[in-house]
Amino acid sequence: MKQSAYRKPVDVEELGWLTTFPFPQRETAKMVADGLRGRYQEVRIEPEQTGFVVKYRGPRGRGKNARS
Repeated sequence: MKQSAYRKPVDVEELGWLTTFPFPQRETAKMVADGLRGRYQEVRIEPEQTGFVVKYRGPRGRGKNARS
């Protein structure tokens, strides 16, 4: 059975992460990450080919079954 070119294996650790557009300077990415830290459980800055991206996931302090 031939595997489709559109389906690549996804690392489970990468599921659920949201990312920003790449920032050319790390300092700019750091300012954005600092702004997101109060709203999300996990925030990290990672280097990419075109700059630095901020990855974030998990709302902070809303509870497991909270509704908006």
